[in-house]
Amino acid sequence: MTGSKTLGDQYREARLAAASSNEKLATHAGAAEVLEVGSPETIGRWERDETVPSNYNVRRMAQVYRAPELITNYCAEQCPLGKGRVPRAENRPLEQVAIRFFGATEDISEDAKTLLMIAANGSVDEHEIESFRKIVKRLGGLKAAIHALQIYTEKNGMDV
Repeated sequence: MTGSKTLGDQYREARLAAASSNEKLATHAGAAEVLEVGSPETIGRWERDETVPSNYNVRRMAQVYRAPELITNYCAEQCPLGKGRVPRAENRPLEQVAIRFFGATEDISEDAKTLLMIAANGSVDEHEIESFRKIVKRLGGLKAAIHALQIYTEKNGMDV
């Protein structure tokens, strides 16, 4: 559930995927009953991006559909605090998560040493700015890799 799909597309796909283990979720009426929302039309409006579900309802969908990425993507696109700061979640197979994690950690030891040298005087000097930016960017990649691993564990019932 990545790419240019809207949140509504993601809600619908997550509901239909979850319907394989709970038949009620195959329809808007059944989903409305399970999620305890007012009407089937409400589910349809969320899935067509006509209305935005509340934080509570996004959390319920994520739990019931076993789709934790719905929470992150809601925060990335709808939440005023997260929009523009929280990256979209990517639901990837374990082998892709592991490769991404490995790639993100490959230079971490060297980055840590460089960061210690930069921080030694308590500020980032003009000649250190480029190195500092590269470290922060790589740490962003590590953060995304860790988040992908967390999404994988939650989605597969291995909450830690």
